Amino acid sequence: MSKWLLSAALVLLTGCQPVNNNFAGGGNGLDDTGPSTDTDDTGPDTTSECPPSFGEPAAAVDDYPGKGWVVEVELPFEEGSCDITEGEMYLEFDDGTGGTTQGGPYTIGFDAEDVYVDDYSEDEGAGVLFFAFTVDSSASSVDFTVWIEFGDGSSTEKLNVSVN
Repeated sequence: MSKWLLSAALVLLTGCQPVNNNFAGGGNGLDDTGPSTDTDDTGPDTTSECPPSFGEPAAAVDDYPGKGWVVEVELPFEEGSCDITEGEMYLEFDDGTGGTTQGGPYTIGFDAEDVYVDDYSEDEGAGVLFFAFTVDSSASSVDFTVWIEFGDGSSTEKLNVSVN
């Protein structure tokens, strides 16, 4: 009888030990490289309103003394639940050969030299991003894509802009 009790006790004790399995953390145990939510690690939160949304951009080409041709862009945004200054902006350009060239990350901020936040309303969580970049003087138009990525893996939609 004591042998049976000892065996039962060992089974019970070893059965209560923590086990590292695929279900312990809430994920699938195979890939933890994707974005996670605030509450678990089972994938992206598709209900999040974190990434800002863009309004209609205003862009113009101007000849800056000593710089050459410069594209100036004003991009209205509504912030969502993310602080836009915690993101980094990226640009993607057609390289003229059917491929693309990417620029960034560019710092976004109220004092930033890359992407300046202007006309910001904390109450509305909205403002305007202002940035400028040089272009080839022979270009008759400039097409580029702009987006912002955040540390949590979320990003804004990619906005295509064309300047003639």
